[in-house]
Amino acid sequence: MPSLGNPPTDYAITLAGITADTVPPSGGFIGHDENGEPNGTFADFSANFGPATPQAPDADYQQLVANIKKANRLGVTAILRPGGSATDAQLAKRLADDGNMTVHFNQALSAGGVRGASEAEVDELIAGVNKVRDEFDGYSSPNSPGSLSIDTVKIFCDGVPEYPGQTAAMEKPYRINVGTTENPVWVEGDLRGEEPSCDDARLGFLKLDANKWTIHTHSIGDRAVRVSLENFAEIKKTNPAWDRRDTITHLQFVNKSDYKRFGEIGVVASMSLQWAQRDGWTVNGAEGYIAPEDLAGMYPTKSLLRNGAVVAAGSDWPVTDLIPWTAIETAIDREGEVNEAAGILPGKLVATEGISLVESLKAATIGVAYQLHQDDVTGSIEVGKFADLIAIDQDLFGIPTEKISDTKVLMTMLKGEVVYSDPDAPVL
Repeated sequence: MPSLGNPPTDYAITLAGITADTVPPSGGFIGHDENGEPNGTFADFSANFGPATPQAPDADYQQLVANIKKANRLGVTAILRPGGSATDAQLAKRLADDGNMTVHFNQALSAGGVRGASEAEVDELIAGVNKVRDEFDGYSSPNSPGSLSIDTVKIFCDGVPEYPGQTAAMEKPYRINVGTTENPVWVEGDLRGEEPSCDDARLGFLKLDANKWTIHTHSIGDRAVRVSLENFAEIKKTNPAWDRRDTITHLQFVNKSDYKRFGEIGVVASMSLQWAQRDGWTVNGAEGYIAPEDLAGMYPTKSLLRNGAVVAAGSDWPVTDLIPWTAIETAIDREGEVNEAAGILPGKLVATEGISLVESLKAATIGVAYQLHQDDVTGSIEVGKFADLIAIDQDLFGIPTEKISDTKVLMTMLKGEVVYSDPDAPVL
């Protein structure tokens, strides 16, 4: 049994039945203390950690309503909510019926089960997601301006690169410090992260595409990115053409030789650019453990754009906070809102990958609309498109870049309907 040096953590570990002898699942990680006992560090690990925390009645729905209101308050008019099920689709329908769907709402479904699956198992999964799509895709209610789209599935191709997790699928092995903290000596280790990545999902990719599903992969390591691209290339070569908008999200590490493949294959690069900063995760969890030449290309936004990729701004919310204006700023200057207490450190993260204000704004507007198959109706101000508009309190082209994150939204409009108005400075 774990020691009682850290009672809350130890109690949770005990309730979950995790011991020094527990074998991590494939691609997962369990941290251990000097005595070999689990220390509370888990990466890509699923367990039933004892009794569930009591929740208020209808908590999931009420949280979803609050999230949509927050999105409107920040000027967001379209959301891709990845990794869901029929239950999530039902909640989204309820949003519309209750008058609370005030965004274009795309509920992506989980399809990770295609990894390592037999043909029969893949067919069963696809029948399940098709059933949800048939029931809910395109649903709208006169009570809400927004409508529900279900056309995307999400597949995890790897995990995270930071020590001690190191489950992101990398081409080179993670490095090990055989020296001391003060005087590190880095040597190449044996671990390359999740093995395999989505190599085991080729059949699922092909069959999902044949059923006209947009595929959205979580790929952080350069090997996961390459495998995703190879799967998408095989789709394009094998299946009949259609208006694909397949997407790879996060893209912390991308092999330089793969930059041009995004444009060639037609894969959208979805990037959570509020992460393009020197923070505690990057500095303490990645520097040293990952080869310097790979760290020098983290979140290669400019390189992907220059090589023909469509870049769409993502947030990874609610895993990280929804801070779209900070993300727009950080995409440009590659320097976060410095706050050492919060682990955001001074300095720029790969400054050469910074993009222009126009490019950053396009990623957050027309890039997202393109990814969601909605660029014909939203994402830019044009005759014939929806009046999805916001009013803000400052001219982004007339202020220093570091002030962009201070932007305050005064009004958000969806299809011409005001869905948020600042009570202290109403526009209308």
